[in-house]
Amino acid sequence: MESPFDVLRIAPDADDAEIERAYRERVKEAHPDHGGSADE
Repeated sequence: MESPFDVLRIAPDADDAEIERAYRERVKEAHPDHGGSADE
């Protein structure tokens, strides 16, 4: 099982701002209206 840090692709000692930035990037990638490739 992946840790939350692995999922967000950040270091375990990341500060709050870095965690929030990484979270928002992953949300955009996973959003059904915005993520994915043009082929999907």
